[in-house]
Amino acid sequence: MNNLLEKTSETYNNYYKAYRAAYCHSTGLPMYGHKDFPEVQEKRLYTKTRAKREKVQIDESRPVGWYRMTNGYTPLFRTV
Repeated sequence: MNNLLEKTSETYNNYYKAYRAAYCHSTGLPMYGHKDFPEVQEKRLYTKTRAKREKVQIDESRPVGWYRMTNGYTPLFRTV
């Protein structure tokens, strides 16, 4: 698994623009949901959208976890 953000039909759902749960589980990275949001904030983890909104620089080279969205998962990144 060189590139965890590679978008293939097995890893990514193009219709919902989200990563598939089976793939996210297979990466071994922590998975968070809305109940875990305080922990995500405490660890200073950001999705691309949240980082843009809050004007925070993130390291997009490697995800450190996954955050559950309505129809899949989105990667979480650390601040620079």
